[in-house]
Amino acid sequence: MFYHKCIENFAQLDDPDLKEKVHKEIIKFNSQHLHLNLNNQISHKTITIEEPDHLDKKAFHHIHIDNLFKEAQVAKIIAIFITSSRDYVQGGELKFGNWEDPVAVNNYGQPLTKDINNAAPVYLNEQGSLIIFPAVEKFGTNPVVSGKLIFERFVVVGDNYK
Repeated sequence: MFYHKCIENFAQLDDPDLKEKVHKEIIKFNSQHLHLNLNNQISHKTITIEEPDHLDKKAFHHIHIDNLFKEAQVAKIIAIFITSSRDYVQGGELKFGNWEDPVAVNNYGQPLTKDINNAAPVYLNEQGSLIIFPAVEKFGTNPVVSGKLIFERFVVVGDNYK
């Protein structure tokens, strides 16, 4: 089973302690759900995804089988902090292989998704949200139609799976 966590309004965009706060939340998430052997270091990178030259371009991460046989440190947990406002970007919604889209309802209030118990929260793609998930999870974004999707990506590594 894959575990995901999304925290609404996790931090201010200009928080000088963001990296430390995210690291603490990742350690807490790991101790509650995954129990992985983690290195105590966290890498951080700002990611900007703009509208592509053509709309069939997607940015999806898949686990690479070759990485599972290396004698090295591998990514174990990823956290994403959304910094762009949905008011200024169209498209670019985060998608996960084992997490359904947020529950949408029809005009009669009935859910339109298959598994409402495994649905992502509606604030998943909102500015200030922190999303934490295992690095082996397939994830990516829908194409950005206009504007820029900007988020902070944090990765914690550990000994390879055995």
